[in-house]
Amino acid sequence: MVCRLVSKLALLTLSLLALCGFSSKAAANGRFPRAERLIEHRDDPNRLVLSATYGLLVTSDRGRNWYYICEKAFSMQDNYVGDPLFAWTADDTMLTGVQASLDLSHDQGCSWSMAFGGFAGQIATDYALGGKDGSVVVLLVSSLDDGGLTHRLSESTDNARTWHAIGDPLPVALAYTVDVDSNDATHIFATGVDDNNQGVFLVSTTHGSAWSSYSIPNTTADEPPYIALVNPNDANKIYLRTDAWPEIDGNQVGNDAFLYSSDGGKTWQEEFRVQGKLLGFALSPTDDTVLLGYGDPKREPFVVDPAVLGIYSSPTSSFQFAKIYDGSVTCLTWNATGLYACTSQVEQGYAMGFAASASAVAANGAAAFTPLLHMSDVKAPLGCCTGSTTLTCGALWPTSCAIFGTCPDAGVASVSAPACASDANGGSGAPEPSPDAGVASPDAPASADVASADAARPRAGSTACACRVSGAQDRGRLTPFAVYLLCLIRFRKDRRRVC
Repeated sequence: MVCRLVSKLALLTLSLLALCGFSSKAAANGRFPRAERLIEHRDDPNRLVLSATYGLLVTSDRGRNWYYICEKAFSMQDNYVGDPLFAWTADDTMLTGVQASLDLSHDQGCSWSMAFGGFAGQIATDYALGGKDGSVVVLLVSSLDDGGLTHRLSESTDNARTWHAIGDPLPVALAYTVDVDSNDATHIFATGVDDNNQGVFLVSTTHGSAWSSYSIPNTTADEPPYIALVNPNDANKIYLRTDAWPEIDGNQVGNDAFLYSSDGGKTWQEEFRVQGKLLGFALSPTDDTVLLGYGDPKREPFVVDPAVLGIYSSPTSSFQFAKIYDGSVTCLTWNATGLYACTSQVEQGYAMGFAASASAVAANGAAAFTPLLHMSDVKAPLGCCTGSTTLTCGALWPTSCAIFGTCPDAGVASVSAPACASDANGGSGAPEPSPDAGVASPDAPASADVASADAARPRAGSTACACRVSGAQDRGRLTPFAVYLLCLIRFRKDRRRVC
């Protein structure tokens, strides 16, 4: 009987993997399908992380050197193919949401462990940082209970080290995103659809112990609503985007909308919509301008109108959008340093650029951007200490390099993954970086662990080598129950597919 059950679960896993395709969601402030996410460290503009469908790219010298952290390292899954959702907490803990769990690193990306998750029938749907310093993490957890879905919140007040459940279950059939008032961690927001397949915006002013629900017009499970941003200076001003693929002339065509509420989510107005995917959103540091970035997520057979792709700008006082940049945009980040945009390597010749301001882009278009990332310049995997989970990326680099176009020999590359020297207690004993460390050598053997003294040096410009391994846990793959739950959450309201 046990063997028969295991076989059925294995078959279910394979079937649901084929059905679901695991297109997860990531966005500027929450998960969104196929979007990228560029994060600048709050204290150091030279430290950047780009999370995307292929993993994480990190730099500590503002793009002069980019290093790769593969999906297996931070997800601890053999076959993770999602879009990771990355953030730094107040104490520099690196967080990455990978749906099956929320994972963390305390040594700048070398060693990863599970902060929350790993339970059968449960996934980490979305998370948000709260508190003035970002030390509070609120996690949206979706569970399969008695054949139905339950969506609850868990909270950490110590940078994702410990967790406790908060509040009551969210009154929705499906939940998509969660966010927190920057000035009040008990003021929480979420989006989902109710039992009538109506998109709803949820608000709790009591730390999740009671919820108010407000309808979001023209949103359903076929056009789900995602929180783009809760204004950090005024939580009554809330920005949403949708994910729509209506059938037009026999094709599934991108048709995403931008919605706005000025009264804390009680009422909504659709302010903009074109036949593209709204993958980037940014609010100016002065709150007077909003930017929308429409891109092509390259999800065949889904299509977009290439003529509408680009960056649109509008004053926040009255939404009147004007196009200021032509071309696919898959992320936007706007802060006191300036404006970052993920672009098309094929179209623009670079994958991510930086401009001083939106007004500079409005005046000069693509010429306003300084390239910060060329995919072909991505170095080998991040150099880490012996025993770190990210060392697994060295063995994967001979095939991963093809993603970036860095393979020196027709799609095959070799790399020796270095390790940092460490003392007996696991403390960092790494010497100064060598000037040529971190460059993939075509003659070096593929290895996940190098013990030589020369190899025990951090990569030039690397943010790694803290050499304090955090006890990572390799889960290998999703459980059948987690696979089922992911599929059910994604397609529960979609009559064209069956989980």
